[in-house]
Amino acid sequence: MTEKIREIPYGDADFEDIRLNNKYFVDKTRFISLLEKQKYIFLIRPRRFGKSLWLSILQTYYDIAKKDNFDLFFKGTDIGENPTDEKNSYLMMRFDFSQVDSDPETVKHSFEEYCGRVFRNFLKSYKDIFEDDVFNELEKCGGVGDKLDSILSYAGLKKLRIYILIDEYDNFANNIIANSGQEAYNLDSRIIVTR
Repeated sequence: MTEKIREIPYGDADFEDIRLNNKYFVDKTRFISLLEKQKYIFLIRPRRFGKSLWLSILQTYYDIAKKDNFDLFFKGTDIGENPTDEKNSYLMMRFDFSQVDSDPETVKHSFEEYCGRVFRNFLKSYKDIFEDDVFNELEKCGGVGDKLDSILSYAGLKKLRIYILIDEYDNFANNIIANSGQEAYNLDSRIIVTR
């Protein structure tokens, strides 16, 4: 009986899908313990280098909601054999700014809408932890900064730890520069950064 050749997940950045479907996976989880020695992590590598997949691994590893499935995803990996004390101990909030429309006319609105969806989905994912008041408060908040402050303030009061991942952080800025020029970017960056 011949063993089925494992699929190479080219372009697939979903760690859980890769593991559940037994796709080819190069285990780099030994680096998780090294990352834990850093407070803020900024990864800048060339395109197609595996950054999005790495964030997906971190999201699954640290997510408190995935605690019961740790072995399902990490059995046979370095971190599965040598887990850190931080495993499955965070509420995970992940942004993918490639989802923001980079048209200079709509980028601000798209950014606000996208972040609002991330915040609402975050609260829904941990609905057993967040009280209904937090949902209501979020809807009353003005901009993205206020909404994030509201969530983080509540988490701080309840001693909850949130791990924030940001993927494609420069996507819409790069697209504006590439497609509409430096002048359009300078205008839009002022709109996004100020409140």
